[in-house]
Amino acid sequence: MPSPSPPPTDTLSGEAAIAPQTSHIPSLLAAWAALLLASDLDSILGNLAGFDLPSWTALARAAAIGILALAIPRTLRLRHARGFILALAAMTAGGWAVQAIQQHVAWFSSAPRAAAMFARLLLYLIPTALVALTLIRSDLSRRDLFLTRGDLRAPTALPLIRGARWSVVAPALLLVVSAGLITQLWIVSHASRHLHPLALLWALPPALLFAIVNASWEEFCFRCVLLARGLRAFSPAHAIAASSLLFGLAHYGGHPSGFSGVAMSAFFAWILARSIVDTRGWTWAWLLHATQDVIIFSMVSMTNV
Repeated sequence: MPSPSPPPTDTLSGEAAIAPQTSHIPSLLAAWAALLLASDLDSILGNLAGFDLPSWTALARAAAIGILALAIPRTLRLRHARGFILALAAMTAGGWAVQAIQQHVAWFSSAPRAAAMFARLLLYLIPTALVALTLIRSDLSRRDLFLTRGDLRAPTALPLIRGARWSVVAPALLLVVSAGLITQLWIVSHASRHLHPLALLWALPPALLFAIVNASWEEFCFRCVLLARGLRAFSPAHAIAASSLLFGLAHYGGHPSGFSGVAMSAFFAWILARSIVDTRGWTWAWLLHATQDVIIFSMVSMTNV
């Protein structure tokens, strides 16, 4: 566990400077239980069974996560484990608010898909604000939260290419991931039947705005906050795996959707989290994420499917 005083954050020594010395098993189990509650797993299983759960179940899950946070002892050693779980409670409560608004505003059921995505994006400022509130009196600075440029040339710890510079790895990943996403969306959306290439001229500006906002709030909530907390409460492997799994399950109904979307999103999130930990900044993660959002929103706008 971390010492009572915050670890140094002005170096680029990576996870060695922030990893706890030992694991507190009860708080680790509570964190994973909270993550499963926050993951909408019950809604996914209900969807597979052919029924929709009532919206109040998300609020009940947020309350359960809050209770788990209260069960963590109020000690300096465990403050970040409590903060990790509280952030999950805030995200879940915010998600319930977003879902409730969508269900009570008839426009969402009839609006074009791209317009609904854009409007829903504005609603996600609610969970972002709630997560930000959990940082009050947390002793976490902007650098602790990785909200900095970071060392863009830092070596990567990704398997098979360990030691390569992120300044080389990130652009290569950008090309590979973008090509894969375009191919997947092209096939799934039957773009060859619906695509209107000239629509890119008007789709690109809103796609850029969508990407800037969406990548910012998702990186802040799913990675910056959860990694800042998790790396000080648990091992780096647990912190990265937890944030990646949560991100993947949150995209079960996204673009792409289903379990293939979950797997792709979780793997992508793992790469993004690794870049943040390695570089001690969110620049590469944000750029990789925003680029994929531009592709997704542009494809949805041009095909209207």
